[in-house]
Amino acid sequence: MKILATADWQMDMKGGRLNEAARQYLSDARVETIEKIIELAKEEDVAAILAAGDLFEYPSPTPEVISSVAEVLQRSKVPIHAIPGNHDLYGKSSVWETPEFRAIKHFHLHNEKDTIEITKGVTLHSIPVKSKY
Repeated sequence: MKILATADWQMDMKGGRLNEAARQYLSDARVETIEKIIELAKEEDVAAILAAGDLFEYPSPTPEVISSVAEVLQRSKVPIHAIPGNHDLYGKSSVWETPEFRAIKHFHLHNEKDTIEITKGVTLHSIPVKSKY
């Protein structure tokens, strides 16, 4: 079984001292990178994508970022298993509880310490971060 592992997308990162044009370029490049991850998963015929934390820079990114990321992930045919990190902690007002993410049927958020069989003979031991520290 092939799994594509990824982490630290840091979506909605402001870019420090970058000017507005550079910030927009960085934001667009991050979305394009997610598209490339989805394409690679399809090309390599992976059974699942494991997105292990800090996919977002903040637990509650801007609505535009939420929409753009959810739109790309929605197009994936590969199941996506995500574990929150210290930047994108799970909570009632977090990105993970938005309608956009809840609507992605093949997106599985593992926000509790658990053992889940993601396919026959393959077990995911999720240990999500519970504190930003």
